[in-house]
Amino acid sequence: MAWKVRKKKGENSEGNRRFQPSFVLAVLALLALSIYLFVSAPPPLADGQNTSGRTIKAEALLDMVAAENDAFRTLYTKNIVGPGLKQGFLYDENWLKRGAQSGPLPAVALRGVSVRLDRSKVGLGLFLGAAFAINRGNRFEGEQLALFQEIVADKQPRYFRDAPQGLWVGMYPDIAHAKPCVDCHSKHPKTPKTDWVLGDVMGATTWSFTSATVSAEEAVVVLGALRRALSETYKSYVDRARQFEDPPAVGSDWPSACRCLPDTQTFMAEVFRISSPSTTRALFDGFEG
Repeated sequence: MAWKVRKKKGENSEGNRRFQPSFVLAVLALLALSIYLFVSAPPPLADGQNTSGRTIKAEALLDMVAAENDAFRTLYTKNIVGPGLKQGFLYDENWLKRGAQSGPLPAVALRGVSVRLDRSKVGLGLFLGAAFAINRGNRFEGEQLALFQEIVADKQPRYFRDAPQGLWVGMYPDIAHAKPCVDCHSKHPKTPKTDWVLGDVMGATTWSFTSATVSAEEAVVVLGALRRALSETYKSYVDRARQFEDPPAVGSDWPSACRCLPDTQTFMAEVFRISSPSTTRALFDGFEG
């Protein structure tokens, strides 16, 4: 592959850019519209579709979706799986097996998000890989492995062009921020590595998109598709939990307080609260012109 790789720039461009009030209002309107698209099925992008006005670089779009996904996964790991285990909940890769009384592991939930994104037809792809992945199909090899080793060294994302596939790609470090992830990966019977610790780069979340730039409207559609995929993935767990032999209460409470789960609206509202600053920053920094 003829990858053009570069690291993410360290400087923040916000301090060097002047925003007109109309531009700020436009971005805020886009964020409001993205919330609408979260609850409305986003339409697929037509081939060659393009709109006039400002465009957003693929790199910024990937930063935006990566931050949204990271908020989802971190919240799910720290506030659902961790406390849930203490409440007696189970989590494994076979949670969809008939009669299973468990929920998805964080990496398995991410796989569900990826499948839903593929179905959305918005041109956004997601893959979670690692050098020591439990599933062999997720292990990096060759040039991807070399690139991943650079990420392990400095914990910074890499961006490149996958010309044969016609994709713009961003690889983001998947850092062990929660003890449940460390314990699960270290103790799994098929793990190739048993000494994970907090702070390790366990893998890389790889995002891809089919265009170098998108219009502001297209970016919001992509964001809406991701938020819908995240919401449906969490909802699938809640729906399954309602069918357990000893189902948890589902409402506004979290498993840190009781044998319960937050409903989809409560959970996703917290995801949006956490991710909104990063989403806004990615939109501001990503506009061209």
